[in-house]
Amino acid sequence: MALQNRVIDGRHIKVDVASGSGHDYKSSVFVGHLPAKADEESVRSFFEENCAAVASVRLIRDHSGVGKGFGYVKFVDSSSVLLALKLHQTEFQGRQIRVFKARKNFSSTPAKPEEKARRGFSGEYAQKGNRTAAKAYQRPSASGKPKQKKPSEKAQEVKHMKKEKRMQNIEKRTAAKSRGKPNKPRGKPNKSKRS
Repeated sequence: MALQNRVIDGRHIKVDVASGSGHDYKSSVFVGHLPAKADEESVRSFFEENCAAVASVRLIRDHSGVGKGFGYVKFVDSSSVLLALKLHQTEFQGRQIRVFKARKNFSSTPAKPEEKARRGFSGEYAQKGNRTAAKAYQRPSASGKPKQKKPSEKAQEVKHMKKEKRMQNIEKRTAAKSRGKPNKPRGKPNKSKRS
């Protein structure tokens, strides 16, 4: 443990105990959308310049050593996490990084609607928790409003006509009920011939 955070050949050394009590999530942040070429030292210097002293940086890599685009930054002081969260959507090496509080099993737990909204989904999609609709969500434009495909005038007119027809049918059924007439059966009548 004496080598912890020592700089050797321009790199910080990280020493962990093999059978420790686990990771300290209260003083760590998850950093996503990192460029593949990002290394631990550049991430460390970015967070030390913009937040506070960094205890360690752990970037996740594949078997060939290429970064997967996410990792964890652990701070010396847990109060630095709040400063780091303010760096969400800031530019790092040409990409807007995502910064969240670190937690156990970050990606394996299903996201609640409010977490989806926090992660970048918005509006009715996040409230309903509709994954299919959330996939259709497009990133916000420069003005900050999401780019949504507007339906054509013809499509809006057809939608409006269908809605009016439904309302008329409902009114007819309620009027028939109030007069005591039975409802017409829905669907097509059976036109089969009986012999």
